[in-house]
Amino acid sequence: MRMRPANEADDDAIWAILEPNIRAGETWALPRDWSRAEAIAYWRASSHEVWLAERDEGAERDEGAARGDAATSHAPTSQRPDIIGTYFLRAAQLGPGAHIANAGYMVRPDAWGMGAASAMCDHSLARARERGFTAMQYYFVVASNERAVALWQRKGFAIVGRSPGAFQHPTLGPTDALVMYRSLEVPLVDEAQAAATRRAVTIRPIEPRDLHEVRAELETHWHSHDIWSLGRCHHADALPGFVAERDGAFAGLLTLHLDQGNWQCEVITLSSRRTAAGTGAALLAAAEHYAREHGCRRIYLTTTNDNTNAMRFYQRQGWKFTQLHAGIVDRVRALVPDMPLKGFDGIQIRDEIEFERWLTE
Repeated sequence: MRMRPANEADDDAIWAILEPNIRAGETWALPRDWSRAEAIAYWRASSHEVWLAERDEGAERDEGAARGDAATSHAPTSQRPDIIGTYFLRAAQLGPGAHIANAGYMVRPDAWGMGAASAMCDHSLARARERGFTAMQYYFVVASNERAVALWQRKGFAIVGRSPGAFQHPTLGPTDALVMYRSLEVPLVDEAQAAATRRAVTIRPIEPRDLHEVRAELETHWHSHDIWSLGRCHHADALPGFVAERDGAFAGLLTLHLDQGNWQCEVITLSSRRTAAGTGAALLAAAEHYAREHGCRRIYLTTTNDNTNAMRFYQRQGWKFTQLHAGIVDRVRALVPDMPLKGFDGIQIRDEIEFERWLTE
């Protein structure tokens, strides 16, 4: 997938992408009866930096040959199969709000599933950082567009607002619109490298044979098999969860607990033997899948106030800060006197920070 700036010669190709999406009226708050001129004028507004996503020409020729198709290089511009997506980048607001970026993406319907939206999002985030923006915000994501919402969350966006019934869906009626936000002040992930890393990591449920490794992992990170969370003690070595393996070797652990009639799931421990290797993200994804399979509506976890690396990580994964449990560790320490007083960077451990993801979004 290649990205290149759009120019006036690309207007036919852009219209071929915009028209079916606008006419469907399911994902964009744009008039469904807009003409070509009106749509192009909006998309190529002077404040918009417009880019195109092109498939590799070699891949097009190979696929065409495999199907027995005629060569496509002489097709009219509006029908060229190599241009499959377009996006614009702009400042979300003027003046004091101009440091936040906003972007809009459209993919040609017959190219859905080819990775264009993911590639354009990656490119727009990198481009926004190049231009000096400090964050990216999407302020009208239609909630019924579940594929897009899930993709943006995988890219590190969090749902920070909801406008009930703000979008008139042509078949579903009044539908919520979401505000999604992601900081650009944390390093961007190379998606190709991350994908290769995820493929190299194997995630499987904890089995009885793992007990020795599970206990060793808990001792390494928590110095105990008993883990306290929100004032409750969990025997983590007896909990269900997942093991991560890399090249057949133990690489990480996640334990979890279903509570309150299985309507929500709490992640009790999460650890990885390598940082920035994709193991933690893969384990969290497995936990979310487990929670959905058990009918949970919500998954949540806590970390202590000293663990700033964990707080950044969870937010990059799309988890939302939901509550500060001030002083709860101090209260538990009265019951467990040998609990450490200080944690990372010499910070005194006093509070628990709760993060969540709603699985119905």
